[in-house]
Amino acid sequence: MRHAGRAALVAFVILAPALAACLETDLGASHGRYMVEAALVENACGQGYTTPDTLDLSVELFSDELDVIWRVGDALPLRGEERDDGTWEFVQEATLPVSTPTGQATDCVLVQRETLVLEGVHEELEEGGQAPFAPGDVVFEGTNVIDIEPAVGSDCRVVLAAFGGGFSALPCAVDYTLEGAAR
Repeated sequence: MRHAGRAALVAFVILAPALAACLETDLGASHGRYMVEAALVENACGQGYTTPDTLDLSVELFSDELDVIWRVGDALPLRGEERDDGTWEFVQEATLPVSTPTGQATDCVLVQRETLVLEGVHEELEEGGQAPFAPGDVVFEGTNVIDIEPAVGSDCRVVLAAFGGGFSALPCAVDYTLEGAAR
């Protein structure tokens, strides 16, 4: 059970699923393209959730009448909301059944909730949504928090390190800081 769910527990907001066939074509007003560096702050989940220390992502931000939108490369866009304080927030949740390394089902189902918050996205945008930034200028900062917990009624002892699994404890969290630079 040491490696249960690793492949399935890849950060899906940061690495957004590449479902090119399902891409939306009209995403609203563009807020620019950015190189986003994600830096690991803490992985309190242990070996059960392996994480790179840094990730470099090509991101484009949009907004329409209802939502703010984060898209990594050509992946499926993630819709979020602009909060009252001006930050952009994206939340996505997935339920992940856990199997043993040999593929046998267990009584463990994990819930992964990922929250991405961006600050300063449009503070300096010119009229029409154009960013007056030179390539490399840091435009926004943010956080990405990945919370993992057993689903209600789930017996997830099998994934805990004390029982031979990889997770230090459940629930647990993985935290990244984000910095977006103009491209």
